Amino acid sequence: MVRTVRPPAPGFAPPLQNDLEVDRYPFRQQAGKIPESIVAWGLKATYGRLHYGVAADGAAMARHRSGEWPNCLTDRIIPNTMRNTAHNRMTTTPAGLYVLHNRRAADSSSHGESGAHRAAWLLLGIRHVLDRQPKRVIVLFSGFLVLGVAMIHVTTSPQLTFSIFYLIPVSFATWYAGRTVGVFVSAVSAVTWLIADHLAGATYSLPIIHYWNMSVHLGFFLITTFLLAALRKRLEWEAMQARTDPLTCAANRRYFYILAKTEMSRLTRFHRSFTIAYIDVDNFKAVNDRFGHHVGDRLLCVVAARIQKALRKVDTVARLGGDEFAILLSETGYDAAEEVIRKVRDQLLATMRQRNWPVTFSIGAITFNAPPQDVDEMIRMADALMYSVKHGGKNMIRHNMVGP
Repeated sequence: MVRTVRPPAPGFAPPLQNDLEVDRYPFRQQAGKIPESIVAWGLKATYGRLHYGVAADGAAMARHRSGEWPNCLTDRIIPNTMRNTAHNRMTTTPAGLYVLHNRRAADSSSHGESGAHRAAWLLLGIRHVLDRQPKRVIVLFSGFLVLGVAMIHVTTSPQLTFSIFYLIPVSFATWYAGRTVGVFVSAVSAVTWLIADHLAGATYSLPIIHYWNMSVHLGFFLITTFLLAALRKRLEWEAMQARTDPLTCAANRRYFYILAKTEMSRLTRFHRSFTIAYIDVDNFKAVNDRFGHHVGDRLLCVVAARIQKALRKVDTVARLGGDEFAILLSETGYDAAEEVIRKVRDQLLATMRQRNWPVTFSIGAITFNAPPQDVDEMIRMADALMYSVKHGGKNMIRHNMVGP
């Protein structure tokens, strides 16, 4: 099935349409493996706001709710559709979403799982419970940890040193609440050490030695705080850079392939169609030649932002290279995909006219009702369809369907 959409008449400003209603996706919790409170809290993201709320009975359905994860240039979102893998195990994404779902959960009672496996799931759930807590909760918990270490310090021999154990609350506060909170907890820990050391009966030849040791401990705690804060910031930055295009902050080719494989797995198992669209910016070279490469770069950023704004939160826009973009519409059939793609193109053309950029868009889209052999084949099919549009006059949409 092939349908060609001709461009609107010059000067025609198409009405903007509302985003499609966000779909709902069923998931099942691994019953009996992890406490439900851990699952329900752990599903919310650390960095993003996409989350799932687990049903009260802990088994039936999780309802998708959408939010925003601001990207570095356009304050739009880099969406998250990695809800399932081929085996529907836990899936992680740059938005931090963790889905606890195992297609073999029904068989786990018969096959059994190791205690280490269950412990890993439990610890991961606890970690993401902590990730989503407000700073005041982290500070309060860190305070209890400091008091616990101080009590042990006071009740033991003054010949034993407990400096390293004060690093537990310091590291905890820094990792989960940031550098500022870490500095505060470091200061509290140093003062607490001073008091606990005095109550434990430690004696020194000079009184000033007591305060000198406290200062050394404070410096030790602060160095640890700054190093941990820098490490976490670096890890977050590297995670984002590994999945985003540095110019447009859309998803890059690598991340797009990961998401496409996820959709293929979902189609294979649940028979839910998905659509990809391959978009090429017509006459982009003319913009670079006429206005300069800095304007061309700005155009690409605007295109990525405009496409994302027209999509649902669960859909993905990626820059595959040069002036070529791809859209992945999760669990979207032919008719719904055509409506979305037409809306994307109409909004892009309106934006280009407003900025007097002489470009149009050739789009090749394919809805898959049957999974392709691999992602490369899927991309090749969409790319070939897009080039047929360019050879046929540009500035059109051609939409195919694969499978029944």
